[in-house]
Amino acid sequence: MRELAERLLKAIGRATRRIELLTNENRRLKAECERLRAALAIKTEEVKTAESQLETYKIAATLRGVSVRGAESEENVKAAKARISRMVQEIDRCIALLKQ
Repeated sequence: MRELAERLLKAIGRATRRIELLTNENRRLKAECERLRAALAIKTEEVKTAESQLETYKIAATLRGVSVRGAESEENVKAAKARISRMVQEIDRCIALLKQ
């Protein structure tokens, strides 16, 4: 009986140490997860900013009648006019929504 009690105590001790190790590992992983989420949020914002800058550049290039690669052509001028037309239509839709 005493031997059984000793084995049980040893098993409980091992289980307790294992629980402590796993709890510490869980805390570490949660902290790392939170750090990675924060880093992801920063990178996501950087991507949005870069996309916005690219869109601004594309619009400026289109308005000048120049492709993003710098070659001027009649096709680029048509594309610029079409883009301006779409932008005006979108603005008109926004104004209409604001009036409601």
